[in-house]
Amino acid sequence: MDMLANLMAAASGGNTYGAVEAYRKSTFSAISAIAGVANLATSTAYVETVGCFSVYNTADVEATTPTYEWIEPVYLRMTQLAVNTAGTRMQFDFTMDNIDRHSSGGTELTGVATAFSGDSAWADRTSKAEIHCGLLTLTAASADVKILARPMASSVIGAVEDVYMIVFGSTAEYHNTSDSDFHVIGVPRMPIGPGANLMVHQIAPSQSDDPLFQYEFGYIEHPPTDQTS
Repeated sequence: MDMLANLMAAASGGNTYGAVEAYRKSTFSAISAIAGVANLATSTAYVETVGCFSVYNTADVEATTPTYEWIEPVYLRMTQLAVNTAGTRMQFDFTMDNIDRHSSGGTELTGVATAFSGDSAWADRTSKAEIHCGLLTLTAASADVKILARPMASSVIGAVEDVYMIVFGSTAEYHNTSDSDFHVIGVPRMPIGPGANLMVHQIAPSQSDDPLFQYEFGYIEHPPTDQTS
């Protein structure tokens, strides 16, 4: 993957082998329950204090013992498990802020390292990502909030088992509507720095029922400069 290759090369000064070593423990996935997570039933327009997905980077460069990790989203897969009655389309707004915006609600997901080994000395890294999905109450935006993307994922109402595959750092667009709809939506890269918060807002005009999404999030963390495995 070009994005991963570029990140690894940058982290290691162009030393590809060193880059692989540095990133071995730095890829993560976070997955919600198969049954899905409740979202806002009447999410018909953008509201800054309501979201369906949030990633906060708990790294703190100003702490007594500073941490410097950056979180690089790779993909977010959202599988719809209920009909969002009366919705006329499916849209996702992506915003970023420089404060922790999650106030309450939703389900917390734990990032799990995707690398593993039978080596008895193996130990997973603990991710700096604080991830929530579902019906999220967010605090008011700061003056520095950014709207990063606003893709329309589908021009029609969603259905059970429709899949929305959001790919970060891509211009890809693909829509298969032959059976259960499968939508690939490309959005810009959205690196999450220490203390920053990425949020996703699901919008469907006229929607009156919860689409009930199951979430899967894949991401990379830029490791500390002294990490070698």
